[in-house]
Amino acid sequence: MSNNSNNYDKYPKLDEREKYFIRIPRNIIFDTSLGKNRVGVFAYLSCKTSLDSKFLISMRLICNWLNRRIDTHSNNKGVKEICGLVDKYKEMGIVDIDEEVQITKMIEGCFHKDKVQEIIDNRNGFSTIYIDEIEKILNYRNKSKRKWWTTDEEDEDIKIDTSYVLLVFAYLRSMIIPRNNLAGAAHRTETFDGYYRQIEDEIELSERKVSQAISVLIKVGLIYERKRPPIVKYYYVDGKRIKKHVPQTSIFCNTYKRLNGHLIDYGESYYMKEADDKEKELNENQD
Repeated sequence: MSNNSNNYDKYPKLDEREKYFIRIPRNIIFDTSLGKNRVGVFAYLSCKTSLDSKFLISMRLICNWLNRRIDTHSNNKGVKEICGLVDKYKEMGIVDIDEEVQITKMIEGCFHKDKVQEIIDNRNGFSTIYIDEIEKILNYRNKSKRKWWTTDEEDEDIKIDTSYVLLVFAYLRSMIIPRNNLAGAAHRTETFDGYYRQIEDEIELSERKVSQAISVLIKVGLIYERKRPPIVKYYYVDGKRIKKHVPQTSIFCNTYKRLNGHLIDYGESYYMKEADDKEKELNENQD
């Protein structure tokens, strides 16, 4: 599909669920002090907010949405973390809620989109996730519940918490910087070149969980990954040649490009070219 025109009408229009999205501030994605559920809970609040900015919240509602089993003990670690997250989002001015979050009782709150936008403007950007993409992640976990008992290696990734998949997806989206026009910029690919240990360090999720989350994202068709072999680089410091081993990295791409309510490009013809261009760039810089 050609990207040489600025006429959006030639591209297919997105349907309602493909067109609407939420924005997750980067400082939430990278603030490890908020815990591993930080993106999942933020996504719940964003998706469940009505037109008048109101939402209903309870521990059961959040856990059901994230496909997590609810533990009714108030001193449970997961319960405390989610309740603590709501409190922290209240401190940040993102939500207003008068009561403490209860296990089953539904409590009304207010989600401040203007405050979220202020954080985005002042804190180095955001990650865009579309509603249908969130549904694909949630539905994948739903369909996998019947296989919860499996020990087959190919089904290992289904045991990962949905919150972790959302966290890794938000991270990758924040690192894959899109071109903001149809023609694009020849010098920049829509990719991210990184390694699992880097992701682990930046979002404080174990390398194994990162790997599992990426496997889910690939299976539901949201992310393409191309693994690159480890390499050896040489540097010169004060005239001395230094040898450095660089671990295996991966090139990550979105599987499609959306822009201005239209599907601009998709499939292998899109992400393979992006990955090829990135690999060419990396090889040139390596020499």
